[in-house]
Amino acid sequence: MADRAGQQIGSYRLVKLLGSGGFAEVYLAQHVRLASKQAAIKILHLIDIDARKFQEEAETTEQLVHPHIVRLLDFDIEQGTPFLVLEYAPSGSLRTRHPKGSSVPLARVGEYLKEIAPALQYAHDQHILHRDIKPDNMLIGRQGELLLSDFGIAVLTQTGRTSFSSTYDIGGTPFYMAPETYRGRPEKASDQYALAVVVYEWLCGSVPFSEGNFIQLGYQHAHEPVPSLREKNPVIPPEVEAVVMKALAKESKQRFEHIQAFAATFEQACIPPSQPVGTITVQVPFQEGVVTQQSQSGDTLSVRTTPIVPVSMGTHAPPQPVTASRRITRREMLIRLSLAGAGLTATGIIGWLELTHRSPSSPYTYRGHPDFVSSMAWSPDGKRIASGGGG
Repeated sequence: MADRAGQQIGSYRLVKLLGSGGFAEVYLAQHVRLASKQAAIKILHLIDIDARKFQEEAETTEQLVHPHIVRLLDFDIEQGTPFLVLEYAPSGSLRTRHPKGSSVPLARVGEYLKEIAPALQYAHDQHILHRDIKPDNMLIGRQGELLLSDFGIAVLTQTGRTSFSSTYDIGGTPFYMAPETYRGRPEKASDQYALAVVVYEWLCGSVPFSEGNFIQLGYQHAHEPVPSLREKNPVIPPEVEAVVMKALAKESKQRFEHIQAFAATFEQACIPPSQPVGTITVQVPFQEGVVTQQSQSGDTLSVRTTPIVPVSMGTHAPPQPVTASRRITRREMLIRLSLAGAGLTATGIIGWLELTHRSPSSPYTYRGHPDFVSSMAWSPDGKRIASGGGG
C-alpha cells in the first residue's frame, strides 16, 4: 500500500506511518484544528463494507472505557475506506520492549498481568471478546501504563471483504490462537488461552508452537502437548508452570473460570516459599489466662491456644492447650485450616473466632458469630466456611 502520510482523513492529517499489518495501516495523526490533539488512525484494508454492521461493531467497541484499554475516539468510512481514530500510545508496545526471543523476569510478568487481566475481565463482563491477544497489541501509555489495543478489530474485518489470508477471516494470530478459535468458535476462555501463550513466551523466550503453516499450527494447538516451560527455563517455579499449563488446556472448560482467576492464581504461585502467606488468630472474650501462640516454618502454620471456660459453665477440669498444624500451599487464597478437624472444638472452645489471610495484594477476613462457637469447618472445596454454636 502507498504511504498516505500528508493526506487528510476525517478531521486528522496523517503525519507518519507507525506500522502496517495484514488488514490495516496505523498512522500518527494530527487534528487539523486542535494543535494539541494527536491520535492513531487505523485504516482498514477492506472493500465492499457493510456500513450498518461496521457501525454496530464500532459502537460496541467505543463503549469500552477502562484505564488499560485504548479508547476508540471516532470512526467513519471515507470514500469507501473504513478507518478508526484511536487514543495514541507514544511509547510503543510490549513487543517493542521485549523483542521476539527475549524473556521477561517473573516479577515483571506478574506486574503486566495485574494491568492486562482486569482490562480483559472488564470487556468479558460486557460480553466482548478481544480475539487477538499478543504483545503487539499491548501498548505503553503516556504514564507507562499498559493499554490493550485492537478490541473488536477481528470482528470489524468481517464487515467487508479482504484479499488477505483466511487467518484474518477467523480472527487472531496463529501463534496465540486457542484450538476453538481455529475452529471459528472463539469464547472468553480463548482470550485466556492467548494471554497464557503470551505469558509462556515472556517466561522462556518462545511461544509453545512456532513451526508450520496455519493448518499445522492449528493441529499443534489442538492436539500436541504444550512443551514443558521448565525445560526451557528451569528457574520457573513448578507452581507457576502448573498455572500456565492449566490456562493452556486444550478444552476451554478445563481452563480457569475467568481471566481474573488466572491472574490471581498466577500471583499466588509467584510468592516465594519463605514468604508468610497467612495468619490465623483464635480469640475468646475472656482475657485472663488466654495464651495464643503462632509460628510458621516454611509453609507450615502452627497455632497453640488455651481456651478459658467460665466458672458458670460448671467445668471441673481445666481445658488443655491445643495445637493445630497443617501444611498450606502458596497458592491458597485462604488459610484452609479446619478448626473442627484439628480438635479445637473437642476441648470446649467457646467465644468467637477470627481468621485472616493476607496476600501481597489483598486481605481476607472471616469473623464468626459473637455467641459461643462450638464448631467450625471449611467446605470440601475450600470456598465456604461455617461455624456453629449457641448462646
